[in-house]
Amino acid sequence: MLGDDDEEDEFAPRFTSCMAISALPILICYMLLGASAYFGIEDVDDEELIEWQDAMYWAVLTISTAGLGDRVPTSDGGKILTIFFILIGLIYIASCFGMLSFQLTHMSFLHAAPGDPKEKRWLDSHLKHLIAPVIIVSINLLIMAFVMHFNEEADWVTSFYWATATLSSVGYGDPLIQKDSTRTFLTFFLLWGVISVAWALGKVAEVVRLTEEDRKIKHFAEHGVTKKLIREMDTDEDGAIECPEFLVYMLLKLNRVRRSDVDELKNLFALLDTDGSGSIDENDIDTIKKEKMAAKDTIDTIEKEKMGAKDR
Repeated sequence: MLGDDDEEDEFAPRFTSCMAISALPILICYMLLGASAYFGIEDVDDEELIEWQDAMYWAVLTISTAGLGDRVPTSDGGKILTIFFILIGLIYIASCFGMLSFQLTHMSFLHAAPGDPKEKRWLDSHLKHLIAPVIIVSINLLIMAFVMHFNEEADWVTSFYWATATLSSVGYGDPLIQKDSTRTFLTFFLLWGVISVAWALGKVAEVVRLTEEDRKIKHFAEHGVTKKLIREMDTDEDGAIECPEFLVYMLLKLNRVRRSDVDELKNLFALLDTDGSGSIDENDIDTIKKEKMAAKDTIDTIEKEKMGAKDR
């Protein structure tokens, strides 16, 4: 896995993500696309189209889940557009948060070498994580759409539009609920529905994050290490990389742990390694126990002296 020294700077792994770089431009383009669609579909009073400023405001309210209610789709085309605009937009935002959580959190996973049959099983195992979220969210959407259609007597497009906007917490405020029975249903169902959608989006973010972690390790394995990278890993400067040095370096680069955590654990190891041998054995444990007993005896002696002084 040792790379060519002449190309070490070019091929040394940088642990960067193309998606992280392009996330914001893609999100802006997506909002512009949504605003353009609203601009072309929706109208103000069945005679003139809405202004571009209102269309962009509408798209931002939707993608941010603010849904103030002062701009709502009135046509079936606008409602259908809103359904897909919300779902696709929130999934993409969840993916972006997955990239962020990759930088801030850590989670272990099994990695298989490229071409290994285990690689396909690893991919399958993560894709399976999306089955339950998709099923649960779909069932919740159907339940709420059925309630709106049959209990509030709304058409199917409006029913699914309302269910999507409500479960995603966008909440445009339309159509207005007319029956107490629907309000009773929402009282018991709404909290579960919103939480389940948030959980499903979290699962999407998790799969994206794990996939990104796997990509980074593959990138490292494909390009190998160089002498420059060896020198960077070689913290004890003995000219060779031991397994602990490699593990600490990779965990830090993948943001699985923080440098402060590593330093704290090293200090803890040094405290347990009482003889300074570089390893912890039974003698170290016995020494620690003796030190604790000696400290306890010292404290007891001091307490007895204090009690004696009081008696005198």
